[in-house]
Amino acid sequence: MARILLIMAAHRAEEAAEAFLSALREAAEPGMISCALAAPEGDAPALPDGHAGLCLLRRDCGPWNAVPDAWQGETWVLAGTPEMRFRREWDRLLTREAEILQDRSAVGAILTGCLPSPEDVIAAVSPLAASGFSEDGSLITAPGLPLRYAYESEPAALIHPDFCFTRAGFFLEAAEDAEGPCWAAFRRRWSVFTLQAPWITVASPAACPTVRSCGDPDLLRRFATHFGIDFAARTLSPQAREGVWRADLNVPAKVPLRVRVQERLRSIDAIASRINPLAVTAWLTLPIGEDEAGLDLARFRRLCGLRNLPLACWADRAALPAASRIVPGVREFTRRLGLRTAIRVDEENAAAYAALSAPFLLAAARLEDRVRTHFVWIDANYLRYPVYERTSLDWRTVCGDSVMIARVNGRPDPSMFTVPEALVPMLCDDFSVQCEQSARAGMGLPHAAGVWANLLHDHPDHYEAVDLPAPRELLSLTMPLREEEWGGI
Repeated sequence: MARILLIMAAHRAEEAAEAFLSALREAAEPGMISCALAAPEGDAPALPDGHAGLCLLRRDCGPWNAVPDAWQGETWVLAGTPEMRFRREWDRLLTREAEILQDRSAVGAILTGCLPSPEDVIAAVSPLAASGFSEDGSLITAPGLPLRYAYESEPAALIHPDFCFTRAGFFLEAAEDAEGPCWAAFRRRWSVFTLQAPWITVASPAACPTVRSCGDPDLLRRFATHFGIDFAARTLSPQAREGVWRADLNVPAKVPLRVRVQERLRSIDAIASRINPLAVTAWLTLPIGEDEAGLDLARFRRLCGLRNLPLACWADRAALPAASRIVPGVREFTRRLGLRTAIRVDEENAAAYAALSAPFLLAAARLEDRVRTHFVWIDANYLRYPVYERTSLDWRTVCGDSVMIARVNGRPDPSMFTVPEALVPMLCDDFSVQCEQSARAGMGLPHAAGVWANLLHDHPDHYEAVDLPAPRELLSLTMPLREEEWGGI
């Protein structure tokens, strides 16, 4: 196997000790790994016996700038951070993947992505996706669609500077490009890919970088055409927001056999629980941009594709034809089914009205289906990432004797909540009271999250919050999403 230069940067050299030890301990051929560190302070960490010494560069810079001084003829370079933790034979896996992707590349293949940490609900690499623009025109990035059980590494637009693996030639070229690695890759026709599997993880979540616009108008136009990231118009395509360059915004998956078998066993076990919920959602036409509408539609398809999720769906007249093509038996949503309010519902507060109407759609579903033990509200755009369509949902984790909702950073997340059948009327009454109080105070329609916060505070005997690290993750508690449960892929 060809030699690999593993290079990192730290404020103090000691901070990188655990990362280097993890890399060498788990490598298939540790003797082929060269280690380099850019750190202005501290003593160089000791490497295991029999390994060459660490190349310590006394400077305060990122690993990208330090590659030319640390490179000693290695074929590959991995730019990383002290937060990295490595899995068995990571060096062989990365090298083999990059060589496979070479056939899909004009010049060379670059592996990158947002690596998962122990805090992630699912253990998967995510592409570095676009989320908006700052005031100075820089691109704001965020983790995109997690590549859960991805069949292969997926094409990407942006390089995460904290994780990049490719041939040394790219790093030597990029070090001379002041505009950053993303522009260096696009200008030189290197192909960027999001790594398909988490062969490297991080001890804690890494911040996503901003990407400044380049000074070449022609390059910017070609980048906008190719990736849907337009710095001039400040617009983003749905693919750019997810970091996945497929029309349906889904990634082909290869679910391991042991996962499929285990899901079948979980389905049998779930039947014995005697919890029989009905999920309810609504596909409504709201005043949002075209990009957001495309994302919402893709996420709605994911939700409707779950085979083990009994789902009742409403849609307004404008959305009814499209929704009917995705899920059978869609009912038409009208104002009489939603929140009863004297406040005028216009375009400005349509989204607030839709969120406040969720309990009343549960009540409408309850009138039609009285055999359910619980009713579950799920936003139509809830699923931010695809899950195995035959996933067995263990409702015992979220369906109890109280109304349950997630809370993120101290604020309720109304995108999903579960309600025991007997408490549905109480929930509707509590929502109506709060909305009437807001109307009498001349404050218009309240935000759903504020209503939930008041109910959790005033009625702890009937309402329960589950603290989660990210929004739209309550459903994840019913799924075995952590890879450790399957012993790896």
